[in-house]
Amino acid sequence: YNTKYGEKAQPGDVIFLDIAGEKSNTPDGKITDADKTKIGKGMPDWTFGLSLGADWKGFDIRMFWQGTLKRDYFQGSYYFWGANGRQGPWFSTALKGHDDYFRNDETSPLGTNLNSYYPRPLFNTDKNQQSQTKYLQDASYLRLKNLQIGYSLPHNIVQKMGMQHLRIFASGENLFTITSLIDFFDPESIEGGSWGHGNVYPLSRTFSFGLNVTF
Repeated sequence: YNTKYGEKAQPGDVIFLDIAGEKSNTPDGKITDADKTKIGKGMPDWTFGLSLGADWKGFDIRMFWQGTLKRDYFQGSYYFWGANGRQGPWFSTALKGHDDYFRNDETSPLGTNLNSYYPRPLFNTDKNQQSQTKYLQDASYLRLKNLQIGYSLPHNIVQKMGMQHLRIFASGENLFTITSLIDFFDPESIEGGSWGHGNVYPLSRTFSFGLNVTF
């Protein structure tokens, strides 16, 4: 007996819990859609932004933080799994990290890997890639969206130069992010890309420098 939930599992397969059977105290050893249960929260409990600033003796600093709290997301695309179980190798991808899959064959050029993150890769079946708690992602994050540091020259010096105000500054965007989300995805674009696969160009870390001049 074999379904998309993988009864008669082999080493490296995902094992599902007979939830319906446990609730009725009559487990039948079969995993079906009746064993599905709600997992995670796709919408964050909190979405926030925080602006901070300080000035001291002509120096100034401005920061803008943003993030979400308590958000779960199951990103079940080929971009997450690497091996596309349903559509086969021609619709698969391979990134650094996808090689952390189950291998118990000592002849494999990558060696054995019994304590892997991913299950054994299978094609023409997605039984190891069903929605499940093991691969449910914590999509909450905290990101420093902008940091700007500046210095305003003293008025007596600026006035001698024929100006009222002169400020020199440096600015950075998307400087760093705190998240436990898997590295393949950005928490701001995990739902983006083609068919929601999250395969979008990552947000760039940018730096700029400039002058603010008032005559």
